[in-house]
Amino acid sequence: MGWVAGAVLNVGLGVLAVWPVGFAVILGWAILARLGLARIDPTLVDDGLVPIAVLAGGTWLFLLPLFLGLNVLVVRKSSVDKRVYWSLAVGMLIAPYVVWIA
Repeated sequence: MGWVAGAVLNVGLGVLAVWPVGFAVILGWAILARLGLARIDPTLVDDGLVPIAVLAGGTWLFLLPLFLGLNVLVVRKSSVDKRVYWSLAVGMLIAPYVVWIA
């Protein structure tokens, strides 16, 4: 088990991460809109920032233990440098969101 298993794992988790990353992006835009630095569709913030924050936090609370737990197992079994592995793992976690939205 090496970097290929880690890559497949993290791209697969990245497909799940589309929702948490998306909610985090919406929350960021909503905060910037509240500060007057950006514009956001008013229907997204009709109920305030709390529902968006709860969705963002809840989805991350589901994904992070899964992401960290599985990657710790892969890192222990692989001979890849840990700093390089974790950097690529986070990048691959976010890549499906960037590809899907772009």
